[in-house]
Amino acid sequence: MVINYDRDYFFDYFGFKTLERSYLMRRQSSSAESESRGTSSSTSLLLVERPQHMLMRVALFIHRNDIGRVCETYDLMSRHIFIHATPTLCSAGSKRPSLSSCFLTQINEDSIDGIFGTLKDCARIAKSGGGIGLSVTNVRAKGSRIVSTNGKSNGIVPMLRVFASTSHYVDQGGNKRPGAMAVYIEPWHADIFEFLDLRKNTGSEHQRAREL
Repeated sequence: MVINYDRDYFFDYFGFKTLERSYLMRRQSSSAESESRGTSSSTSLLLVERPQHMLMRVALFIHRNDIGRVCETYDLMSRHIFIHATPTLCSAGSKRPSLSSCFLTQINEDSIDGIFGTLKDCARIAKSGGGIGLSVTNVRAKGSRIVSTNGKSNGIVPMLRVFASTSHYVDQGGNKRPGAMAVYIEPWHADIFEFLDLRKNTGSEHQRAREL
C-alpha cells in the first residue's frame, strides 16, 4: 500500500490543526449530515481528507501518470524530507489549481481604469491564494496636475489604502490565510517619505496602510 497512514502521526497537534483549518479539502455537507451534527447545511463543510491524502493529491496532480515519481514524491513529503508551498498544498487537484506563491505586477497605467484594473487583478490573485508584489512607481505624486480634469493628484497614499483594504477583505483561498501584498516604489518618487511612513503606529489614520 503506497499511502502510509501511520505518518499522519508525524504531525504534532498544532501542525494537524493548521492542516485541518486551512489545507485539507472539504465538501458541502448534506441536509441529513448537517441535521445530525446540529448545524446548517449552508455553512457546514466536512473534511474529506487526512494529511496523507493531501500529500498524495499533490503528488498525483504534479506527476500525473508517472506513477514512479508520484510514489517517490509522496514518500519524501510524508517523511517530511521536503514540502511544497502553501498554494500547491491547498490548490493542487482543485477546480482552480494555482500553484504559484507570489505574483509580481505594477499599476497598468496612471488612470482610474489602470489603477482599478490592477486592483481587480490583485483581488483575483489573492482569491486564488497568491501573494502579491506591486510596483506603484508609475503613479503620479501628490500635487501633480491631472490634465483631464485640470485638478491635482492626491498621490499614492490614498490609493494604497484602497489596496490595503482589498488585501484585508479578499483573503487567500477563501478564509485560509490573510491576503499578502508588498508594495514597492523607487526612491526618487516625490511621495517616498509619505510611503515610508505608511506602517507607522503613530500619525493620522488617513496616511497609514498597515496591512501592506
